Amino acid sequence: EDKTKLATRFNLRPALAMPGDYLILSSTDGLACDLIDALDCEAGQGVKPLAETHSRIEIEGSRLASILEANRNMLVRGDMVKKGRTQEESEAGIDMMIAVVKLVERLDLSIGMHEGLTQAQLGIKLNVP
Repeated sequence: EDKTKLATRFNLRPALAMPGDYLILSSTDGLACDLIDALDCEAGQGVKPLAETHSRIEIEGSRLASILEANRNMLVRGDMVKKGRTQEESEAGIDMMIAVVKLVERLDLSIGMHEGLTQAQLGIKLNVP
């Protein structure tokens, strides 16, 4: 009866939405609704998509690192199960991944068409002490 103690596998409620020219595939219906609202807000501000760009990913290293840290225990357990490692080995690997992500201030990946050819552009700004 107490649903607050359910395993994380029960947090998945996949959603697919197609607002306008966009396709949203989300892990939860709530996130899909939030993304639709964000797209509506952008449309109201007159934001235009980049010419000849069909996919774009922007990642802020500090935000991704905080998400990984919040899910560290689950990542360690998953690594142990998938790769058959000890807890110490898995913790070391996950901690190394988090440390590397913290070194990235920003990552931008754009994919699009230019003169009939698919092109990808990757930009990385490092946060090196």
